[in-house]
Amino acid sequence: MNSEQEALIQKRKQYAWWIFFSVSIPYVLVYFHRVAPAVVSQQLMSFFQITGAEFGNLSAIYFYIYTIMQVPAGVLADSIGPKRIIFFGSLLSGVGSILFGLSEVYSFALFGRLLVGLGVSVIFVSILKLNQNWFDLKSFSLMSGITIFLGNLGAFFATYPLAYFTDLFGWQTTFIFIGVMGVLTGFLAFFVVVNHPKEKNFPLPEGLSDTPPLTLKEANRGLFLVIRNPYTWLPFIAFFGIYGSLMVFQGSWGILYLMHNYSLEKIEASQYLMFLTFGLMVGGILQGNLAKRFRIKRLFFLNMLIFFLIFIVLGNFRLELKLLPYLFFLMGVVGSSFIFIWTLAKNVNLPELAGSATGIANMGGFLGAAVLQPLFGLILDFHWEGHLLNASRVYSFFAYQKAFLLLIGFLAISLLAIFFSKEHR
Repeated sequence: MNSEQEALIQKRKQYAWWIFFSVSIPYVLVYFHRVAPAVVSQQLMSFFQITGAEFGNLSAIYFYIYTIMQVPAGVLADSIGPKRIIFFGSLLSGVGSILFGLSEVYSFALFGRLLVGLGVSVIFVSILKLNQNWFDLKSFSLMSGITIFLGNLGAFFATYPLAYFTDLFGWQTTFIFIGVMGVLTGFLAFFVVVNHPKEKNFPLPEGLSDTPPLTLKEANRGLFLVIRNPYTWLPFIAFFGIYGSLMVFQGSWGILYLMHNYSLEKIEASQYLMFLTFGLMVGGILQGNLAKRFRIKRLFFLNMLIFFLIFIVLGNFRLELKLLPYLFFLMGVVGSSFIFIWTLAKNVNLPELAGSATGIANMGGFLGAAVLQPLFGLILDFHWEGHLLNASRVYSFFAYQKAFLLLIGFLAISLLAIFFSKEHR
């Protein structure tokens, strides 16, 4: 390899990181919107005068549309490329957040959340496609972990900082500001992102074949190959229970769980939940590095077994408050191993169909979040004893015990799906 070739490789690596960080900023907002309802749950239930099931739907409508869009997002990423998808997705989610902040009635808030979900639904699969195009094959799991780390900055901002700013400025003004930020990050990505190294005449990363982008027709034909592969669906099933359970706790009910069962104020509860976010951030990097040293399937199963046991503990025992930060941090570290879902799905399909494969696997997690959040709220409503605080419902520990059985059951199914999954094509 001559010095000119080496210089081009170094330029490609540098530019890859510029692209990565420019699209990570929109992804911070993806995670923010995903878990923000948990912090403003009491305010939203009081403002719109809604039940637990209705609040669950307000949170979950983001996931309904996100789920539906995963396969189209994968096909579009494989054909027209990630740049335009990320740009238009960021604009749409920003507008949705502004509309959500302007809402005075529940139905308008639902529509705003729907637009947010539609906009952000295409961003992550596009980032995975860019990671595949610009980084070496052996770095895919690590890059997925770093992506989750940066995304969880958004989840962090949606804990104590969001609680602080909504108390200071109100939840509506806060979400309008976040919407404006979303629009600006879309323009940033548009001016920085390049879909493929060949567009700048850079050498290709190790493991990336020199094949032209698929046409939309070819991508659709490839989608059917991915769908017909039974090993595509095991990561889908596993992700359903794992991410659905995580989002029930982190994204909608965790704050109220702590407020109702540990008599904490909203800001105190959000501080405890921050440790879950910290665990996810640290875990994303840790799991990505461990994937280079251990078999992914075995590592994934062990992590999820611990994750499963933590949910059993949360659903059946009132722990001392001083133990909760450690438990939530551990929950985040082991829960972050869901990054292996995309590797398992990608590795059992053709490389040029990575967008479709990861899109289908991703769909499982968001379908799980869409289904389990309102179901969790419905079970709580069924066991509600009639107590109210500031015009919002208060649920007993017994009600949470019954609701946690739903999550524990689906996590058991996830463990079985991981056990029977395949590591390579």
